[in-house]
Parts: sequence; structure tokens; C-alpha cells
Amino acid sequence: MRYGRQAHPAVATDRELTSTVLGLVWRRRQISRAEIARQTGRSRSTISEVVGQLLGTGLVAEVGSGESRGGRRPILIGFQDDAGVILGVDIGATHISVILTDLRGNTLAWRERSHPVRSDPKGADALITGLGETCLHEWNGDRERLMGIGVAVPSPVDPESPDVVLDRILPAWRGHGILERLRSVFDVPVFVDNDANLGAVAEHWWGEAVGIDDFVYLKV
Repeated sequence: MRYGRQAHPAVATDRELTSTVLGLVWRRRQISRAEIARQTGRSRSTISEVVGQLLGTGLVAEVGSGESRGGRRPILIGFQDDAGVILGVDIGATHISVILTDLRGNTLAWRERSHPVRSDPKGADALITGLGETCLHEWNGDRERLMGIGVAVPSPVDPESPDVVLDRILPAWRGHGILERLRSVFDVPVFVDNDANLGAVAEHWWGEAVGIDDFVYLKV
């Protein structure tokens, strides 16, 4: 059974600019095309093209009018938090947690179970997929809106081989990956990183380090 989709349609314009614009709309929640142009230093025509293509993905929408500065009231572009959902998986040494969120990070469902992760990777696989399906069932939304899965592991991760868990930390996981199983079950992109790295990312986007580019994150 297919649970999701691979991604929204690709945006033809410069990918870096598109990402910048999307991130700006996400952070500001509502913003005009003119303000996006001012913030990015790009022309209004270029920004209009990028926004037009993003509108086609459903990630943003025209949500009303802003305040006028002497001319026509600008149309505001708003990020659509409910345009998709994301599964997050936290693999600890003795537990597995799975959370389902919208694109703002709001919790839609959450499950956690104790498990001997160090010694039972196959059981961990089954538990992860089971908890993921439980969260989706509890949410009871359109599973086609599942856009991706993020996995935090208690091990350094090689960007070139993200499916390989460092076996000197988890010996039983030698040769055992998790990416392909999750991809085959849920049919969406899966991203794996070290739990401390992802903890720092979470603090930067939602926690104490919002708006701070350089900070130290310690996981005890």
C-alpha cells in the first residue's frame, strides 16, 4: 500500500532562491511579494515568478490583503501549515518515539515504546513502522499528505552513507539499515541524522536558538 507521495512538483526557478522564499514565508507566516523582494534583494518580477510556482505546490496561498503604503493594498502570501504532514522518529538506546506533525511542527499524534534497540534492530524496524501507522491512523487524515520522514539515531551519520549506523556504538546493527524499509512501507523520502544534530536544528527553528546563527547545543 502506498502511503504518500515523493514530493511536490519541482520548482523550475533557482532552487536556492525558491528555498529562501519558502523559508521566509514560513517564518513570517504572511508576507507580500514586495516585502519578499525587499528581504531577498531580488526583482519583483523574479519573486512573482517564484511565488507563482510555489502557489502551484499548495505550500503557500494568497490569504488576503495587507496594509497600503499609498497605493493598492498588497496581496499577502501565507504558508499553509496543513499542506502536508511529517513523521519524526527518535531511536534511543532503549526506546523508540514516533511523532506526526504538520509543517509548522504542531503535534498531531505521538507514540513511544520501550525497546532493546541496541540488541534488536529487526524488532526496532517493526516497531517504528507500527508506531508510524498508529500515528497516521490516529490523525485520520489523507495519507497522501505525508511528505517525508525524519529519523534521529544515537550514532554519528556519514552523509554519504546515511543508512549505515556506526557499529562500534550499536554492534547488532552492523549491516542493518532502516531507510529502505521505511521508504518501501510509506513511499516518501526518508532522512537520517545524528540525534544531537537534529536536536540543534530543533532548537534553531523552535527553541531557545531561534534567530541565532551561531550557538552550542549539548546533548547529555
